[in-house]
Amino acid sequence: VYLEGNIASGGQDSTKTRRYDARYGTPHSTLGLVDVQGMTNVRHLELGLSYKAKPNLEDSASFHKFYLYDKTDGWFGGTSINNRPGGQFIDPTGASGNDVGSELNFAVKWDLTKLDTISLESGVFFPGNFVRALTAGNTRNQLWGMLSYTRKF
Repeated sequence: VYLEGNIASGGQDSTKTRRYDARYGTPHSTLGLVDVQGMTNVRHLELGLSYKAKPNLEDSASFHKFYLYDKTDGWFGGTSINNRPGGQFIDPTGASGNDVGSELNFAVKWDLTKLDTISLESGVFFPGNFVRALTAGNTRNQLWGMLSYTRKF
């Protein structure tokens, strides 16, 4: 069982832009498997469980909660603001709040041999008040999944 938190800056005024740009690596495992949240303008909390049922079989589950670091800045999915119909996910007034949403993830990794691995990852993103305010009620939960086979050589 683990608990993790991340804070990455955001926001700007007439003379400064405050952003953390993760230029290298991926936030995939750090900020949820659905990949809707980047490491910019975020307050993130994760509660997770990882269990190794056998030496070659690992299961994990995690719950993530996302808030904007600066509610007058945008919701970043990577190094740019996420897009929505009619514009971007940003409310310069801050009136839409800072609750981006939450995410529930499940993953299974099975090492078939020392060289071969099968992984199944899935996640559900539940939009928060910030996202709902900017999409005028046209927001639904997002379900994502990935099945992969890896061969080392």
